[in-house]
Amino acid sequence: FTIDMEHSLAYFLCFTDGYTCQGLNRAAEALAEIGHPEGRRLLKEGAEYHQDLLEAMRRVRELNPDLPPYPDHFEGPPNPGWADFAAGALSLVDTGFIGPQDRAFVQLENYMKKHYNRDAAGLTGGLRKDGDLRFPNAYYVDFAEDIWQRCWMLRGETEKALLTFYSTLAFGVDRETLGSVERIDLFNQRYAPFFMDASGSSRIVGMIRQTLLLEDSGILHLSKGVPRRWLEAGKTIELKDARTYFGRLDFKVVSQADQGKILVDLTLQKRHPERLREIRLRVPHPRKRAIKQVLVNGNDWQKLDRVNETIALEPSESHYEVVVKY
Repeated sequence: FTIDMEHSLAYFLCFTDGYTCQGLNRAAEALAEIGHPEGRRLLKEGAEYHQDLLEAMRRVRELNPDLPPYPDHFEGPPNPGWADFAAGALSLVDTGFIGPQDRAFVQLENYMKKHYNRDAAGLTGGLRKDGDLRFPNAYYVDFAEDIWQRCWMLRGETEKALLTFYSTLAFGVDRETLGSVERIDLFNQRYAPFFMDASGSSRIVGMIRQTLLLEDSGILHLSKGVPRRWLEAGKTIELKDARTYFGRLDFKVVSQADQGKILVDLTLQKRHPERLREIRLRVPHPRKRAIKQVLVNGNDWQKLDRVNETIALEPSESHYEVVVKY
């Protein structure tokens, strides 16, 4: 695939191939599920395509920690602008070719903060050093924050994920219309964004969704990124008929933190039980108190990570009543 960029040809392995491969595999999976005769063949081709991209990544991986782990493009002169950076290796993260635990992810994160973001307020967009010189501190927002938030949650770096979540809501939304904006100026409140950003709005909705509900490689994460203040005494979190990769669910958390416990009720209608390996339920105490005991359907439960306040549930049941005591 070639693209004309500044009168040169550039081949974007990361952006075009990454998303094309992801789209092919998801379409093939859907066709195979409904018994379409082309489903199995496309699944095979998608898997081969995936392996080809992994081989290309193996050959071009950059180990220098001061550089992004993968080139923006292969042909034509380099153009190290933020948009190229975001359309390069970050796309491999979004499509799953770079996992959150991969060393390349940390390399990518450090490069982003050093060269584009300056680690400002949890925003993950880029400073505009080109374009309108009157606004050198303009930031892109609502562009990639959802990708970084998801990865930081999966890495267990909840504070990073929360900072990005709140910064996006604080800076990436117009206060009068509540619509998302394309860019802001950190030091000029009168700076006018270029337009209302519909794609950014969908990303914000996605961030809210994955804060509560996140699928990853056969694991269903619940309340993975919720702030502690959401579970202060008397507060409730509730999802009704939520759609997941594994089926529909009803999920309710009732905080009785003042009584030393938090109650969770989960009903899961598994449409594809073979896909679901585990349910991981995070229950953060509003005052960071340690978990003393967990009861699941009345039984004492030992499958928990007290450090990360996470309970591992076996997907054998359809209904779970969980009591977390502190």
